[in-house]
Amino acid sequence: MAETQTVWRGEAAEQAVRTIVCREVVRGPKKDRWHPLFTTSGAEPLDVLTAFRARPHHAQGYRVGVYDEFLDAVPCGYVKESPDPRRPRFHRGPRQLIGWRVALVSNAVADLATGLAGEFTGSHVRTLRRTFVNRPGTL
Repeated sequence: MAETQTVWRGEAAEQAVRTIVCREVVRGPKKDRWHPLFTTSGAEPLDVLTAFRARPHHAQGYRVGVYDEFLDAVPCGYVKESPDPRRPRFHRGPRQLIGWRVALVSNAVADLATGLAGEFTGSHVRTLRRTFVNRPGTL
């Protein structure tokens, strides 16, 4: 790992972004890979790298929330009658309520997946919903 500063085109040197460059050694005839991590964090380079490597878990959690728990069905969060339409105000209550409920469901389903045996141990929300919650029926 190495630490440096990156100056973007059209910006001054004092606006440089802290950059941590990580070298990934690749076996065989392929060239090594270099990964620049642009950050504003003041943490040690190894801590920044550890946080960067945890990002797939955040992306997976977001995907599960949107597609398996319908997080994208959140009601409109901004006030349509804001005095300045370019900078609208936001309703915090409804969005926080939906986010809180999704987190509760996520935790409850994770607890259910932990308690199950066999092939359902550690299953995703969609699998458990399809198997145990969505039951066929007619009205």
